[in-house]
Amino acid sequence: MLIITNLSVSIGEKEIIRNLSLEIPAGQIHILMGPNGSGKSTFAHALMGSPHATITQGNVVIDG
Repeated sequence: MLIITNLSVSIGEKEIIRNLSLEIPAGQIHILMGPNGSGKSTFAHALMGSPHATITQGNVVIDG
């Protein structure tokens, strides 16, 4: 299970993602879609711990 609560992510001084909340139950597959510049890659970089993406608030919980 993946639970994301009020996640905000910045790159440099620019906030890219603001207050994202998402819950994906175990065993389900979801696809993120959207136009260029909507924050899909920034979201992935934040989850992977990239030094370029700074999580400024929120929680990410994977499997409890």
